[in-house]
Amino acid sequence: MPVQAEAVCLGILKGVYDFQWHSKTEFKDWAVDAPGEFFWIYLDEWKKHFQQPSSTSRMNQFLTEHCVKWAERASRTVGSRK
Repeated sequence: MPVQAEAVCLGILKGVYDFQWHSKTEFKDWAVDAPGEFFWIYLDEWKKHFQQPSSTSRMNQFLTEHCVKWAERASRTVGSRK
């Protein structure tokens, strides 16, 4: 179920990103580095399973649209923008 697995991964990345940049909860103060660390861990996991050019293109587009502040660095992690 690779399509569904990729969709779940994108949802996790967006959730972590949104928590980092948009959440007002007090829980953010408990582990200020955690959202960023989890974002990169999940992005690395995605990379292990989805390195086809079409997946890389979808991920780069997703990052540009939904994870703006981390998109440039994340795109370098993902790979080329073919």
